[in-house]
Amino acid sequence: METKSKIKENVDLAAEKFGFRYNKIGVESVVRADGSGIWKRNVELEVVGPQLEEIESRAIIFGDNKISEPSINVSGSAKGSKISYRTTQQSDKSTIFVIEFSPSLKKGKKAKYSIKEEYGPGFYAMDKDFILDMMKKGVWPYNEPYEEDSHKIAYPTNKLIKKLILPRNYKVSGKEYWDVTIGDSSSRAIGEYNRIKKEEDKHFNVTHSEEGNKILELTIDKPEIGLSYGFKWIPPSKGEYEKFLEESKVKAEGINRQ
Repeated sequence: METKSKIKENVDLAAEKFGFRYNKIGVESVVRADGSGIWKRNVELEVVGPQLEEIESRAIIFGDNKISEPSINVSGSAKGSKISYRTTQQSDKSTIFVIEFSPSLKKGKKAKYSIKEEYGPGFYAMDKDFILDMMKKGVWPYNEPYEEDSHKIAYPTNKLIKKLILPRNYKVSGKEYWDVTIGDSSSRAIGEYNRIKKEEDKHFNVTHSEEGNKILELTIDKPEIGLSYGFKWIPPSKGEYEKFLEESKVKAEGINRQ
């Protein structure tokens, strides 16, 4: 297992290669009752190369879900530079876009920006029976009936904070709610998994909001480029999910009448 100093050295070397590092990136996913979702990325970066003109990013979809194109919004600030974005490639499974800095950021400069992506109903599989059906058809990407939400590390990063907010009173299950996988696959990155597992209480936390939302949070120092960090859970059965939707509808109607 690599030492903390070695891990830091790896991040510094990668930053020199890419010309920048993320000092911190926060990724928050909000799952809605109908399976739609919101992804928010808050990025703090620092330029270590001569200059930085743009950063490529992506929004990617797995599984057999049929959803609307993601709605993407970018905002941020960098002293003396304007931050914007443009889409470079789009398909039914992914959108690749570029964050642009105009004029380019010079060495030593820092910037903060946020990316917000919104996805329509069906982005998340909300009941286990749907997943089991997809598994029978051979189109579900995992060998267990779980849904997942993860962030792939593409650039050198000092700190990753990954958060998932589930609908209030939506009951999920599972032996372990977090994982680290290789790239876009479901194969576990054993070495990094063991590093986190050794101090799991330091890295992983489960809380509930006052409204009843289950909140999962994973905090990782020096995450590895090429690995995906995130959460997995087994949704309720179709019958349980339908009951949840009905109860949510009744509560919403009650609130609207007040």
